[in-house]
Formats: sequence, C-alpha cells, structure tokens
Amino acid sequence: MPEMEQAFPELHEHERDALLKLATSQTFVPGDSIITQGAIHNHLYVIKKGNARILQQSFDHTNVEFTGPLGPGDLFGEMSFMDGNKASATLVADGDVEVFQFKRDDLNALIETDSGFGMRFYRSLMLTMCRRLRTTNVRVTPL
Repeated sequence: MPEMEQAFPELHEHERDALLKLATSQTFVPGDSIITQGAIHNHLYVIKKGNARILQQSFDHTNVEFTGPLGPGDLFGEMSFMDGNKASATLVADGDVEVFQFKRDDLNALIETDSGFGMRFYRSLMLTMCRRLRTTNVRVTPL
C-alpha cells in the first residue's frame, strides 16, 4: 500500500503489512478536528484518503498554519506518540478524510518483539519530524 510506504519508508514490506493488521480506519468530514491541540492522544495516524490542515493556536488565540496540508501517506501524531505529551497542534479535515489509526500499546508491543523493526520504525518517524522541522524553518526564517 503506497500510503504505508510513504509513511514508513524504512520498514520492510512485511513489516508494513504487520502494521496494517494493527490499524483501525476512521473517517472525518470537512471541518472535523482529527486531533486537538492540548489533548492527549495515544495513537499514531496515517492519512489514507483526503487532506488535512495543521493549525496551531498562538498566544492571541488565532490559528496559524506553519506547514502545508497533509495528504495520503502523511503520518501525524508522531510527537505525542514519542514523548507522551499533549498534542502540539490541531489537525482539521480539509474535505472528507480517512485515516489509519494505530494504538500506542499495539505499536509498542510490536516494537518490543523485534528491535530491528523498532529501529526502522523510529527512523521513519524521525525522518518525518526532520522534514517538517525543515519546512517550518523555511517558513519562519526572515528574508
């Protein structure tokens, strides 16, 4: 499945298949909050269909969009998954959206059974985080 390959480029095909067996599917309509800034989320998500916007509430309570929209194959929720803290942003459905949802406990159980899988899994998450940080840096760097 191309969405899983994009989200987890470091995993082997059979490992992505194992992840899909853990996934549940969830759908959202335009304007739905998929995750909400400040809430606790115990899931990791991959967009299967549709697009979503990442909004972060600033100090004056306005929503700011720092990164472009996410689409099929993009994963999100990785920061909260990794550090266990509340969501740092809100993700809003920009049209009809379907996501794969992975429970933290299920993923951790799979990671514990195979350290090689765990290394490749976390490397995939780190590549996503690095790409997003670089994109954000470009957007906030003064000219």
